[in-house]
Amino acid sequence: MGAGASVDALSLDGELKELLSYYDGNLESAADAVNREIVRVVPKTGSGRFVPERGEQTAVQGVVDRATKLARLGYESAWEGYKAADGDAARQSADDFLAETRRLEEDFPDTPPPPRCDLPEGASIDALAALAYFHGEDLLESLRRFVQDAGGEYKRGPRKSKSRIRQKTEKDYGGDVARVVDLERATGIFDSVDDLSFAISLLRDASRRGEITIRRCKDRFSHPFENGYRDLQLNVELEGFVGELQLNLRRIIEVKAKAHKIYEVERVIEAKEDKDALQRAVDGPGLESEQVLRLTIEGGRSIDDAFGSLAVFEAALARALPPGCVVANVYSGERGEVRVRLGLDEVAAMAQLRDDVVLESRAFEDALNESLPDGTKISVDRAAFLECYSRIMMRFGKLTPHQREKLKELRAANVAVLLSPAGGGKTFLAIQRVLEELRGDAGAVVLFAARNVALALFVCKWLVVASRKSAKHVVDRVHVLVAPFEDGPRRVRV
Repeated sequence: MGAGASVDALSLDGELKELLSYYDGNLESAADAVNREIVRVVPKTGSGRFVPERGEQTAVQGVVDRATKLARLGYESAWEGYKAADGDAARQSADDFLAETRRLEEDFPDTPPPPRCDLPEGASIDALAALAYFHGEDLLESLRRFVQDAGGEYKRGPRKSKSRIRQKTEKDYGGDVARVVDLERATGIFDSVDDLSFAISLLRDASRRGEITIRRCKDRFSHPFENGYRDLQLNVELEGFVGELQLNLRRIIEVKAKAHKIYEVERVIEAKEDKDALQRAVDGPGLESEQVLRLTIEGGRSIDDAFGSLAVFEAALARALPPGCVVANVYSGERGEVRVRLGLDEVAAMAQLRDDVVLESRAFEDALNESLPDGTKISVDRAAFLECYSRIMMRFGKLTPHQREKLKELRAANVAVLLSPAGGGKTFLAIQRVLEELRGDAGAVVLFAARNVALALFVCKWLVVASRKSAKHVVDRVHVLVAPFEDGPRRVRV
């Protein structure tokens, strides 16, 4: 569940001690085992509804309870690890950080009424989506800059669907859709408390200069959830549109990734959702949305005009996309412009989409046009797609079981030689190992040896994209050795 303080230094109840004893005190191994147990004991019914018999439900609840205790221990261990990293200096940095987050919450308190976007009373979901279309990208770009300038990794979250917005509006905000202030959201992930503190100071300075407006702060570092999870959540406004930025530490995010299955299964149990929902909970999200497709409908027609409704268009997209690609969100602009964000679960799915979009067969475009009833054409911006494709392939970090096994062997080896055919993923694994080293040790410097400058620069670019940090924060810590090798290592410049 991520490196942290010694588990022995934390208070454990009898059940946790017994569970950890089976895995030599290794919290991550215990968490993996409990997650496998969740998959094993989740009940299934012939009707497809989750209505388990009492014995099945008791088994599921028992394993979820054990997993929740492990998650709480994981969060506590992760946070204590930052406080104990360098003795008294690290503890003082953590104390100073908590004092700063408390001040931030005092200055931008989470008090009624909640923040709202600049929309008239009774505004529709489409009006909120339009505001996001015109100002959401600018807001997220400014937040990306603050995160990366502080040395953090920036991750953009998936956009909420219309059904989720409607549900949240009715349940939480009395029908006021403008109160939904996490339509666009992002996360900043930091390797040290000091870097996260620096990001807070950059955001404060930008707020003082009037570049952004901080509307609310939720300080969950000072006030963790009952399960131990911590973060700092800000709602930030730009040009009347309010979005969400979560700031967190990498070890806590690593625990969250392990714990996600626990909370999703528990939610399904309580909601009595169907088997498909349960399976999604067991599998976990596994998807990262990315703006992949830019489409243009002939004649500047809107989606509603050409397809009849957004639902019909999304169904047509689903039929045209290869397996492994999921429609995350659709942005409808002016003059027939449409942008589509996709969830991508595996490299093979993206490679198949590349072939369907770029090759002469134009399989994707043809399949989409077959759904248009009156001969209107829809076209794909292939140049934009290829640019995005390159970025995604560099950023993709999901490992296969075989790759995870080999990466574990690489970590344990002082010297390792990795052999595989061309295209077998050797460079991909090397990139993941380098990223681990750069993230795990703030003072680490990497030397990459290659036979030519082009390959060395390509790897450096890959590192920047995969790390999601600013180029300067990555290449300052990467040296390259290229032919002629007798000239010695060189620095890469931005």
